[in-house]
Amino acid sequence: PLSFKGIAKAHASLSGFEKADVQMEVSLAGAEITDPGVFHKKKGVALGAELKAVFAENSFQASELKFRLADVVVSGVLSSKTVGDVTTVDMKAHSNQVSLEKLGDLSPLVKEYGLNGQFELSVQANGPSDRLNYGADLKFGKIVLRHESMKQAIDLEGAISIATNELKDLKLKLSAKDFDLRVNGAVQNFSAPKFRFNITSTKMDLDQLLTASEKAADAREKQAKTLQTTSATASAGGPSVVADTIIDYNAMFEPLRKNPIAAAAAGTIAFDLAKVKTTGVAIESLKGTFALANSAISLKDFSMGLFDGSIKGAMSINAKMAKPDTAINFVVAGLQSQKMVENKMPLARNSVKGVVSSTLNIGGQGLNTADINSNWKGSGSFDIKNAVFSTLDVGRQLKTGVIDKLPDALKSKVNVPDSLVDRQGEYEVVSAKFVLNPGVMNITDVTGKAHANKGLDLKGAGTVRMGSYDLDMNLDFIDTYNLMHLDATAPEPKYKHFAVSPHLTNTLFSPKFDWVRT
Repeated sequence: PLSFKGIAKAHASLSGFEKADVQMEVSLAGAEITDPGVFHKKKGVALGAELKAVFAENSFQASELKFRLADVVVSGVLSSKTVGDVTTVDMKAHSNQVSLEKLGDLSPLVKEYGLNGQFELSVQANGPSDRLNYGADLKFGKIVLRHESMKQAIDLEGAISIATNELKDLKLKLSAKDFDLRVNGAVQNFSAPKFRFNITSTKMDLDQLLTASEKAADAREKQAKTLQTTSATASAGGPSVVADTIIDYNAMFEPLRKNPIAAAAAGTIAFDLAKVKTTGVAIESLKGTFALANSAISLKDFSMGLFDGSIKGAMSINAKMAKPDTAINFVVAGLQSQKMVENKMPLARNSVKGVVSSTLNIGGQGLNTADINSNWKGSGSFDIKNAVFSTLDVGRQLKTGVIDKLPDALKSKVNVPDSLVDRQGEYEVVSAKFVLNPGVMNITDVTGKAHANKGLDLKGAGTVRMGSYDLDMNLDFIDTYNLMHLDATAPEPKYKHFAVSPHLTNTLFSPKFDWVRT
């Protein structure tokens, strides 16, 4: 499998050895080399090296240095000179233009991803051997990526420039139908990397590109149905606890603690994506900057358009501990909750429609669901304009829970409009504040302003248990517009209007009304 041939011609004088002219060729064409799943060189495929050089006592000069593997040929020149204990090296090499498609017989990965296109590589090194300066330039274009996980092929082109101990410049461009992505960046000091990358795109339709995007949408719909089933089970008196995720998000950050290079890394990744579509959800103007320093990741200046609204904010994750410290600050404005329902978002049950705005300031140790339920604290607020609560069927609850149970003297004076009975709890705006303590969300200042002469105002407060969504809330429904004509007969002193006060139990997404104390 190995062949070697060459010739050496030595030159000497009375003073001793002067130089030697050497020509040699090494070939492993007859060898079969296999690394399963990665590399396979069959017998007969070219693999070898050629050298034409002059050796002297303190110097070496190769006027021809060539390496060959299949259709890849790297040619170069190399020289060195030794003065005292210092050896100085000067080397340059360049590959031919390589066809990736022809490398398919060598690498199963090339065939798996259906790669074709061309690339060429040049390298250089010079300086003292103990502090060598080096560099490389890789250019590639018209590379086509195909894989079973992709619905369509994607084109890749770009260039990589490496200098001594740094990635001097990286330029990548990926494109397909309704998809483009550009990545530019640089890295200094590979042992303690300092990096800077910019990611931009005018359109990214991942639904058209990746089969996984469809699978994720299906999984999300399945999760939403599971949560609905969980709420229904709780409504029937069964357990309402939602099982923790099987993904260990805490473990994802272990490399930042255990890998010394990762722990020493610092830098930023800025992104500006004009339009993104994934799992049927359209996102616009997705912008922000990820920053890494001292094993802490932060998301700064984040913003995006989603469901006709916007989300802005920041987040930080300190990964120095096994359960990373996390802090989240977000502001939501004008988000259409009905579109969240239509897209099967897990926390958007078909319980409320409206335009949602909110603030959120929460955090704690750990990223898994169990950690959030038991450790996180924070506060926030929300308001929903033009809110329609399908789970607060106010009119019918009033009729069956209150009106039918009133004393005959009052019942005869009640006039419940049919329009009120048929309403599902419609409000101009519903607002509330909340404080999150470990395991429990305390909701305060619940206020609902009904449409004039069409509904009952709302006041209340209560708690929701994290993880199970178990609900414990007291509400006051206030007949501000005297729709039932009971203000004169049975007004509630603090409101000066007739009011009823049910107790809500079960779950947030499937509440039960208890009218016992009314």
